[in-house]
Amino acid sequence: MIVVEGSGLVRRIGLAGKLIGHEDWVNTIEFNRCGDCLVSGSDDRRVMLWNVASKALVLSYDSGHARNVLQARIMPFINDTVIVTSGGDGQVRLGQVTDNGNLQTIELGKHNGHVHKLAVEPGSPHMFYSCGEDGFVQRVS
Repeated sequence: MIVVEGSGLVRRIGLAGKLIGHEDWVNTIEFNRCGDCLVSGSDDRRVMLWNVASKALVLSYDSGHARNVLQARIMPFINDTVIVTSGGDGQVRLGQVTDNGNLQTIELGKHNGHVHKLAVEPGSPHMFYSCGEDGFVQRVS
């Protein structure tokens, strides 16, 4: 490791604020494609969407997971209205803001054991991958 003493960068880094809302451990955060929103998921089984600049909570909903939310991703190119999540219950779920402003969640996939990672296919608003403790990588579209 290289340490540069007296670096201006080190002096400029500091806590810029906190996003307060979850009631338990936060396991995942991820920016949207533009970088102006952040999604978080927690052991409280809630998913929260934040405005980064104002640090304001934009959306909060019950994920539908029976256990903790381990990953959350905002699907690109659809106005930040679709969020996919995975959890300790083995589920892969989709949360979508409907045209009337309500939020709907559905199960899209299932692993045996925790689902630790989600990966959105670059450039696709409808395709992503999940991997779980069962040793499988699943493609969801």
